[in-house]
Amino acid sequence: MQFVVLALYKEDQGDPGAVAELFSERAQAFKEAWMLYVSGSSYIANYTGLELTPPVTQIISWIVIALAMLAIVLLWRRKAIWLWIAGLMLHLGILLYIIDRLNLRYFTMFVLGLWILAGLGVGAVVERFIKLTSVRTILVITLTVGLSAWTLFGVFIPFVKTGGSVNDFSLGNRTNTAADLADTRSLIRCLEDAGPVYSENIHIWNRLQYVSHTNAKLTVLPEDDAKQAKWLVHYRRLETPGGTAPGDLCPELSHFRIVGI
Repeated sequence: MQFVVLALYKEDQGDPGAVAELFSERAQAFKEAWMLYVSGSSYIANYTGLELTPPVTQIISWIVIALAMLAIVLLWRRKAIWLWIAGLMLHLGILLYIIDRLNLRYFTMFVLGLWILAGLGVGAVVERFIKLTSVRTILVITLTVGLSAWTLFGVFIPFVKTGGSVNDFSLGNRTNTAADLADTRSLIRCLEDAGPVYSENIHIWNRLQYVSHTNAKLTVLPEDDAKQAKWLVHYRRLETPGGTAPGDLCPELSHFRIVGI
């Protein structure tokens, strides 16, 4: 499906032939970045702005790979396992061939497929070496609760408490920003009835424009009318010196800065 979409909508990534010529570079970049994806580090940072430490990233990645290998070893007689592996390899190969850059959304299906394979490895170990049903049940519940708690306290609660982040995080051969998922609710409340607003950042503008369709109190101007805006919205980067200025609106905002014109 990704191949068809990218082939039909060439304006998204340019000439497919030119993109395909850089396959070896993307393969090398993925070789250096795969742990960030398999461990979930970049996906976590996409919400919180905080990556896992390199040792933790490596440990989780190799555990996932080891469990996936166990699934292959213990379930090698089942055709479904080999079909699943072939699907993963085919997906990854075509993906690296047709995309023009490493991006988290492209690798979601591959990472989920690998984690499912690791889950089959856990199941195969439990089935092969643990005979008591009660012990199996306790082990499965413990593992489920542990992973869920890790996600809850490591990702969800920090994201809800901070409203996200404007930090950059690594994708391997380049960086991305977590600001695209930063909470905009306080920003919207501040801009209601404040007058015409504009943002030079396309991601901020898109989010404001989307909300304005159902919020009559929010006036978002298009680029052609940007000079008529009363307020400009920027990300409040942690490294920005000086903090706020006297003309700023809602200086208490954590992730956004609203500058008066």
